[in-house]
Amino acid sequence: MKHLIILTLLFCISGGTKADAQKHHREQITPHHASQMERLSPNSPFEFENGDLPRTSEVRSKLKPTVRFASSPQLYVVDTVVVLNIFDTTRHTYSFNGKGQITVSFTERWSNGQWMNYGRRTLAYDAGGNQLSILVERWLNEQWTNSSRVTYTYDTNRNKLSELSETWSNGQWVNNSRFTFTYNAIGNMLSKLFEQWSNGQWVNSPRYTYTYDINGNNLSELYEIWSNGQWRNASRHIYTYDINGNNLSELYEIWSNEQWENIYRDTFTYDANGNQLSELHERWLNEQWENILRITFTYETNGNLLSTLSENWSNGVWVNGSRATYTYDTNGNQLSRLDENWSNGVWVNDSRLIYTYDINENILSQFYEYWSNGQWVNNYLTTYTYDINENMLSALFEEWGGGSWSPDNGGVYFTDSASNTYFYNGYNITLKYKLITTSIVGDEQNLATEYSLSQNYPNPFNPTTKILFSIPVGAIHESPLPVTLKIYNVLGQVVATLVNNEEMNEGKHEVEFDASNLPSGMYFYKLTANNFSQVKKMQVLK
Repeated sequence: MKHLIILTLLFCISGGTKADAQKHHREQITPHHASQMERLSPNSPFEFENGDLPRTSEVRSKLKPTVRFASSPQLYVVDTVVVLNIFDTTRHTYSFNGKGQITVSFTERWSNGQWMNYGRRTLAYDAGGNQLSILVERWLNEQWTNSSRVTYTYDTNRNKLSELSETWSNGQWVNNSRFTFTYNAIGNMLSKLFEQWSNGQWVNSPRYTYTYDINGNNLSELYEIWSNGQWRNASRHIYTYDINGNNLSELYEIWSNEQWENIYRDTFTYDANGNQLSELHERWLNEQWENILRITFTYETNGNLLSTLSENWSNGVWVNGSRATYTYDTNGNQLSRLDENWSNGVWVNDSRLIYTYDINENILSQFYEYWSNGQWVNNYLTTYTYDINENMLSALFEEWGGGSWSPDNGGVYFTDSASNTYFYNGYNITLKYKLITTSIVGDEQNLATEYSLSQNYPNPFNPTTKILFSIPVGAIHESPLPVTLKIYNVLGQVVATLVNNEEMNEGKHEVEFDASNLPSGMYFYKLTANNFSQVKKMQVLK
């Protein structure tokens, strides 16, 4: 059984040193695990009882977030989340279907010493697990009242064909907007049309059209607007790639005076391992390309990012702007990030992030400081606690001011073992989980008769894709079967391990792979189980 994984929320670190206590933007936590709610103070109105949870299999991907879930009869899913926010306090409770998918999300607010109904979301799915609708209701006048709903349709390949949004008005559903999608034979999106409901009819709004090369690389994106009863060009992006599928350039143009006009161009270079080495930004000025910004990257031999250097083009030469330097422990966990600015010919500290971990590599804290008057000044602190099974119990966000730490809202985005996703914003976020028994294993559709490794979906992808594989009935005798699933680059080097010799039950399994920290290009994924081995190709497109 897998733990719940917290995914990374990235925010920009503002440039320039701070001479006062002005906030820097916070870069949220690197991936870590969670799976049970902590016991709160007996005096707290948010107390929950703890249950003894068995130790579960560990899924670890500190720098390359990976969400895994399988055809298990039991799944850990979120039962209740209590969010203490500077502005209010809310409690969120969930119900699930037999496949572990959320069917009801119920929200309450703490008011006048008690929980009060606030909102409810009801979700429906088809037999294949595709989400068919979301109904949003609000608690008004002591009853649930419709607010909005979204309805989806799909083709036989599970590609989304339409998305209809409606609002509740005067006792009936009223159209609001809709998206319509088309695809080619291999599932690449060819077009996306957005329409709005106006005066009793659908009115075209933006339309996007995409083209691809024979390898599935996105070559162009055309943006059109509806004007005077016809489609008119507005802008487009054009992309080029190397033989490994790495994105070499991106050209942005606008339609002006019945022709395409250059606006900006980005150019990228890579090393033999597919690591991005440089990024050049240019603008079109006076009928020629003019440099704006250049970013260069360096790496450790294992692929960890060591530094980034940003330079600005000024008076015909490159001038240092800012740089970031990273350090790691022996396990590859990021320990620090130092940001500096170039000022009067020297590098000057700007801000730094410091991370700590427990012996199991779970992150314990993220500490953010900024440089002021020749010294480091506290700014933000995020701390996490865990139980003996390495499940996160709490997330606490604080800000430094007046010589002490005080609550400050922060965001947490996470995915549970059934691949449901959640996002909450507050200064103290605690979660309680429940172990549910699913109908997945008993479902005949989940029974496998042979080993198989399916093509990832979607492909190409950015940044996540799903990989399905099957272990046949009868392959496991007295104990679960060790399985390995790894990702390789074109040089045959392992860039990610999704399943590392783990014992898995017979049936169909699904793994979600996040390539956020990998450059564009061609990759291979290999499944090994017993005497079975199979390799397939995937494309990361950014």
